[in-house]
Amino acid sequence: MIIDIQKKCQEKGPGYQQWARVHNVKQLARSVYLMRERGYRTISELSARADDQIKKRDDLLASIKASEARMAEIATLKKHIINYSKTRKTYQRSLNPERVKRISQSFDERIANEPKVSLRDGHYVVFDGQHVIAARVDHNSGEELPIRCKVYSDLTDKEEASLFANQTGFGVPPSIGMKLRARVFAGDTEACGFLKATEQVGLRIDYGQHKGRKRLACIAAALTEYRKLGPEKYQEAMKMILDGWDGDPDSLRAETVTGVCRFVDLYRGEYDPKRAVKRFRTVDHLKIYRDGKAMGDNLPGYKKYLYQVLMIYNGASKKAALPMKF
Repeated sequence: MIIDIQKKCQEKGPGYQQWARVHNVKQLARSVYLMRERGYRTISELSARADDQIKKRDDLLASIKASEARMAEIATLKKHIINYSKTRKTYQRSLNPERVKRISQSFDERIANEPKVSLRDGHYVVFDGQHVIAARVDHNSGEELPIRCKVYSDLTDKEEASLFANQTGFGVPPSIGMKLRARVFAGDTEACGFLKATEQVGLRIDYGQHKGRKRLACIAAALTEYRKLGPEKYQEAMKMILDGWDGDPDSLRAETVTGVCRFVDLYRGEYDPKRAVKRFRTVDHLKIYRDGKAMGDNLPGYKKYLYQVLMIYNGASKKAALPMKF
């Protein structure tokens, strides 16, 4: 720190003035030494370096602000999309901004798939390819542009949903949850029956396949069991799971659903549902899954999980124990 000698000398005596001169010389010498040590030979070089660092700092701050603004924009868009998807009645999957960006960044018009569009009631409805269309617009700096599409005429919304559920090709196929929602929307008998049977026992099918209390995410496994057992046995099994573990997400894993459903199918008429529920309440929600996995190849496929259900049901009781029939 350099001392202002003229100002200070008005307040101090000659001794202080001499000390201040020596102090300032030392400070200047130290500054010159530090400049030379860091490769600067003149003040102008140091000033240019400082200006360069200030510019980099300002550019970085501007970049951070732009990123924050973009993140806020994406968050707002995501919020609106989620809110809209919760209120609309449709078979379509929600538009995913992150997926749109990924497609846009590697977009090549020469190999892009043609979106499928339905001309219904004088309006064009995209039922396959909404992400590709959004990516094309994003790739075109946000400006709309003409796009070659495959157009279907005179389709009902249910026929569109059926085509969406059964689409094939090189795009991203719909998940099992999205296919089921489309089939329900289209009025498919099996899909509607599966939905009704599941909801009647007190569970909700999560089309997005997100785990949660009383939310059925293992749609493929549950639908397979519904087809094999039929509505009555399927509901009996799902009701036991729900009552035994109160809809805990880990009790609704595919392995547990499969094991309990096969147990009901094999031992129906022999087992006591009340005993089964009571026994389920004494074990951890993950026991069927963990112990079944631990068996490795000792039993094939679903049988390792069926075996766990049988062991839980039997417990230490000899009177109520069921025989192993598989």
